[in-house]
Amino acid sequence: MNNKQIWGALVGVVLFSFFSVSCEEGKNDSSENQSSEMSDSSASSGKVGWQGKLELLDGKRQRVKLGHSINTAANEYLPVIDPSGLKFYFSGMDRTGFFDFKLDFTKEKSAGGEDIFLSEKEEGIWLDARPISAINTNGHEVVSQVLKNGDLVVTANYPENLGVKQNTNAGVQTTDLFWLKRANGDYQINHFPEPVNSIFTEADGWMAEDKSFILFVSDRPGHVGEYHKKGWKWNDSFWGNTDIYVCVQEGDFWSVPINLGPLINTQFAERTPWLSKDGLTLYLSSNGYKEGRTDLEVYAFKRKSTSDWTSWTGPYEIVDANTQYDDWGYKETDGGVAYLASAEKLNYKPTQRGAAGDAGIRETNFRTGYELFGLQTAALDSEFETNIYSLLAPEKPSFTIDEVFFDFNSFSIKKEFEKYLVLISDQISQNKQATIQINGHTDNVGNPEYNQELSIKRADAIKEFLINNGIQNPIVTKGLGATKPISSKQDKDSRAKNRRVEIFLN
Repeated sequence: MNNKQIWGALVGVVLFSFFSVSCEEGKNDSSENQSSEMSDSSASSGKVGWQGKLELLDGKRQRVKLGHSINTAANEYLPVIDPSGLKFYFSGMDRTGFFDFKLDFTKEKSAGGEDIFLSEKEEGIWLDARPISAINTNGHEVVSQVLKNGDLVVTANYPENLGVKQNTNAGVQTTDLFWLKRANGDYQINHFPEPVNSIFTEADGWMAEDKSFILFVSDRPGHVGEYHKKGWKWNDSFWGNTDIYVCVQEGDFWSVPINLGPLINTQFAERTPWLSKDGLTLYLSSNGYKEGRTDLEVYAFKRKSTSDWTSWTGPYEIVDANTQYDDWGYKETDGGVAYLASAEKLNYKPTQRGAAGDAGIRETNFRTGYELFGLQTAALDSEFETNIYSLLAPEKPSFTIDEVFFDFNSFSIKKEFEKYLVLISDQISQNKQATIQINGHTDNVGNPEYNQELSIKRADAIKEFLINNGIQNPIVTKGLGATKPISSKQDKDSRAKNRRVEIFLN
């Protein structure tokens, strides 16, 4: 270990001792007994919290890598779709690759490290993402939730952090949770108070719309298993030992954090909790449920009551969400599409190691003249790249092209809509293993034979455009005429929805 690592380890021990004493003074007998039971469990079990057979849930969905409007050669993760389905928030680490501009982190004070980005949807397609400069700094900021009113829940290294700030290059500075309130087109940054935040790491916040509770993860002592700081290499990863907690709103204050218990939490890492709309299914990522696996995988747990935070059944592995490396940040939209981040091992070994010499990324850029402090939320390994993927049911198209893309009653593509097809081409180029199915549809007005012919010609026109833009995937086209309507109504708007071209990536 170098001097910085030694110093950081000593600080960690001091913090551990301080926090343990403080917690004991404030605990009642029942919480002390619960903590003791967890410690005994961690000492005797190779995988704390393991209780019985792991059940499998496989939706057999198509995994589709998003295009360069979202993903770049840097790291992108923690996808969050707003309730309208038209705004796509995500986090990126040293993300400099854009189509029309590039950030210089040595000069920008509102960029660098982990930043928050926003992409908006037009014509069913995600446009080039832009950084939200009002909330980004040269430190780390990541988003975990967007509320209906546009407020954001983020994890950050803002100055209000409760943890140690000295000698931050040793990797001891922690992250805290913040509530960014939308006001007059800007954001008001609010720091969640204790006991939600502590001098240890807090991250991955998920708050109820009515503000009645907040789920989050923390590496604070008193959790299941031994203390292992997030961001320092252990268990062949940099996720540490983080547990999932909930704080309940009690008047103007938050309750003492409730550990979700040893069925959910293990002596390894649990991350990115997300609750289903009915509040009865909890999704998370963990590397603690399988012997010999150190990568995060997506799981679900179920409960019968929204007021019971410790009685769960599971884990249920979400098979189609998982790969051989880290998978996390899983969330589903109201439209039935799921998003998550997955890591992929680089085809080369980086010659420059992390600042701590263990491949961990305290700062990933290695750019001359640019320095960055604080542990990053993603705890990435420099030998991997992370990207954002969608999971689609086989019957759900990746793209639906409205009839406005074509001249009236024609299969000629309008010039002003070609920019959207270029973005579609780009995303397809990121999924070279996929077979492309293009289906043309019309409404039921007019001659069926003519509608059938028009639908296949429009599908073929899209195919020709994709090929001319470099797509080499196998492409199959079909003209379905009016045989597969998405609406049985006969009003003008409903018929317009039926006139479409659908693109599937299988």
